[in-house]
Amino acid sequence: MLTKSIFLGLISLLGQDDALILGSLVTRSRAAVLGRTGIKLMVKFAGDIPEGLEPPKIDFEEVEPTVANLGGPTVQPADLVGEIQLEELEADTSTITALKLCEDGSVDYMTTDGPLPKDARGEWGSDGESFMLVLTRTFEHETTASTYSVTRVLKGAVEDKTGGYTTIGGEVKIGDISVGYFKAIGLPEDADKVRDSLEPKSVI
Repeated sequence: MLTKSIFLGLISLLGQDDALILGSLVTRSRAAVLGRTGIKLMVKFAGDIPEGLEPPKIDFEEVEPTVANLGGPTVQPADLVGEIQLEELEADTSTITALKLCEDGSVDYMTTDGPLPKDARGEWGSDGESFMLVLTRTFEHETTASTYSVTRVLKGAVEDKTGGYTTIGGEVKIGDISVGYFKAIGLPEDADKVRDSLEPKSVI
């Protein structure tokens, strides 16, 4: 449950108005980006909430983010196996990543024009129409060498399979909360040219 101390932390970080409408999901994606660790850190802002600012009730009970646990398709059609170019759009940030969807349902992380993770793992599935990709990236802070992980669930649909290219599109989610959109396209055999054009950015 969202406790009073955590809610006070939300007010400190997001402002009173955003914290108050958190429960209506209008600005929930902003809080979701903080993640469970960020929420826990806000406990240090303990104190009494002013009268009338009762926190909304939000259940943070976690489910292991796997395709099966999230109700996604658990098969891997042969025509989707291979390399894809994935574009993710969250807020005002767009990132392009080259991935390989493997026939066993795993994902090989190849390169990106965004921050380069220290480690990455994922899994995917599709029934030929719906599509789900669960991707966890682990980053290392450049100065402290500390690490943190970020998981995104990409849920969408196979949109087109004409002209030798497959396109997939849908939402980027943290749990049940939509935080952006994605677009993926199957790469041709000469995918080296696409990968070489991606230059990783520094991790902040």
